[in-house]
Amino acid sequence: MPDMEQVAVVGLVIALAFPLLGALLSALGLARLALMAGPIWAAPALASLVVVGEQSGRVPTMLMEARFGLDPTSMAFLAVCAVVWSMASVYAAAIMRGDGNLRRFGVFFFGAMAGNFVLIGALDMISFMSGFALMSYAAYGLVAHAMSVSSWRAGRVYLVLTVAAELALWAGAVLAWSIADTWELAEIRHALATSEGVAPLAIALIFGAFGVKAGLVPLHIWLPLAHPAAPTAASAVLSAAMIKAGVLGWLRFLPLGEIELPTLGASAVTLGALGTFGAVVVGLMQRKPKTILAYSSVSQMGYVALLIGIAARWPSIYPTTLLAIVVFVVHHGLAKGALFLSVDAAPRLASSGSRVRTSISSALVLLPALALCGAPLTSGALAKYALKSVSHLEQVRLPTALLNVWLVAGALATGVLMARFLIVVWRARSTRDTETLPGAGLLAWIVLATGSFWALAILPLTLPAKWFGSIQTTTAMWSALWPLMVVAGLAWAALGPPGAVLHRGVGRVEPGDLLGPAVVLSLYVSRRTRRLSAFLERHWTRGVARLDDRVDRIILRVKATPGTRYQLWARWLSGEWLALALALTFAAAIWLNV
Repeated sequence: MPDMEQVAVVGLVIALAFPLLGALLSALGLARLALMAGPIWAAPALASLVVVGEQSGRVPTMLMEARFGLDPTSMAFLAVCAVVWSMASVYAAAIMRGDGNLRRFGVFFFGAMAGNFVLIGALDMISFMSGFALMSYAAYGLVAHAMSVSSWRAGRVYLVLTVAAELALWAGAVLAWSIADTWELAEIRHALATSEGVAPLAIALIFGAFGVKAGLVPLHIWLPLAHPAAPTAASAVLSAAMIKAGVLGWLRFLPLGEIELPTLGASAVTLGALGTFGAVVVGLMQRKPKTILAYSSVSQMGYVALLIGIAARWPSIYPTTLLAIVVFVVHHGLAKGALFLSVDAAPRLASSGSRVRTSISSALVLLPALALCGAPLTSGALAKYALKSVSHLEQVRLPTALLNVWLVAGALATGVLMARFLIVVWRARSTRDTETLPGAGLLAWIVLATGSFWALAILPLTLPAKWFGSIQTTTAMWSALWPLMVVAGLAWAALGPPGAVLHRGVGRVEPGDLLGPAVVLSLYVSRRTRRLSAFLERHWTRGVARLDDRVDRIILRVKATPGTRYQLWARWLSGEWLALALALTFAAAIWLNV
């Protein structure tokens, strides 16, 4: 590789790991300064999109000669994550200045940020999994930051699932490495596509491991607990950036586009449907706005699971599917980051009682909510069209009527959940006595809240022209508008007597939904297991005692028999010689089989 390319790749690694300097400053007691300088730590990563471009290469000085580089997919992921992390950092510096544990927050925040950037640029298994582990374990400090009862519980659930996902990922990765005999992700994908034997097991382990981070049902239970417990800025990056690492893991490790995977495709589509609609039902019964947004993330990731399932079932359309996933990731990251900031920022901005500030607060909450619903002339409309363009391709042999129902019902479900969120936020805004919103926090919120518009201006530069032109037609605008009108009517009904049924259901389902039954089931299994172990131990002890008595009787009988040969047998039966004979017999059997 030429020297200039080598320098570019080394510079890319430095740019991706640059947020670690923010963690160092935070550890030295300059956490607020480090957080306020969040865009500085993200700037090298953004600059690498232009300076490095689509280059890749090895870094011989790193472990296993790590391979890093950028392609169109990783460039889109890196761009949206860098923007969200930098704005969340600025918001945290503005809001959390009185937090006594800000130093600890800064260390974990920038550690997770660096891990997120590193895994995006990694092209080998070891580097990707190192960045993934750094991000995942550092995020525990963000979830448990408040050190309250709820945050400790959320942290425990998050940590248990994270460790389980890491173990599954390592198991799947080792199996994949044993097939490919290389650490490079591109070669691993190809080996999984062309090999049999343990390849299906490796694919299943990898899919499940990344499904935990992506919020795939039923592995999503940490999200509704972690978001309310974490600080607002941490919640924004958890949903807008970190769960996208699971999506990127699917794209990097799974052999999508190379081989037909019917079992994986059916599983992803089924779980995606459960997430899209089941999360909305549970989310409507929640009281806290962050919990509602967490279930919204689970629902939105259901669409990504649908696209993964389609790509696994029909590999010939993978390029189009990949493009749709990238559009959806960019759109969802910006919109969801803004919505999480609005939970705290909206009451602060409207606390002064000024009509102007209240109007601005309402607009900044409404813009990303409308974008998430797919409103016309937003990035949501483009993401919705990208999803339709994939699901309606000729190669996709799923029933067209079923896909149409899914997309229309999903749009209505998202709109209803966003209406529920807006109602909860506006009610909290009118009753909550909060401090005012600092200017830096307002600026960070505005950048993300308007992201659905400036992203719509940037995305067409890398998308097919027909996609952007198609969302500007009258038919497309009406298709995106009428679900919002229906949702507005449903929201109005929910505020009045027709919504009594919904209000009675609020709070009936605890955050984490499946976690409650899972805990009850585990306690039941544990109790049964303890009883079974006690039963086995009791009967095993009796059996061993009886066997010892029989052996002792045999030894006594042999010892009572005259002759040197019988005395030798007695020595063998009495302990060491018997063990040695069995060991030698076992070794001889293995040698003969070889």
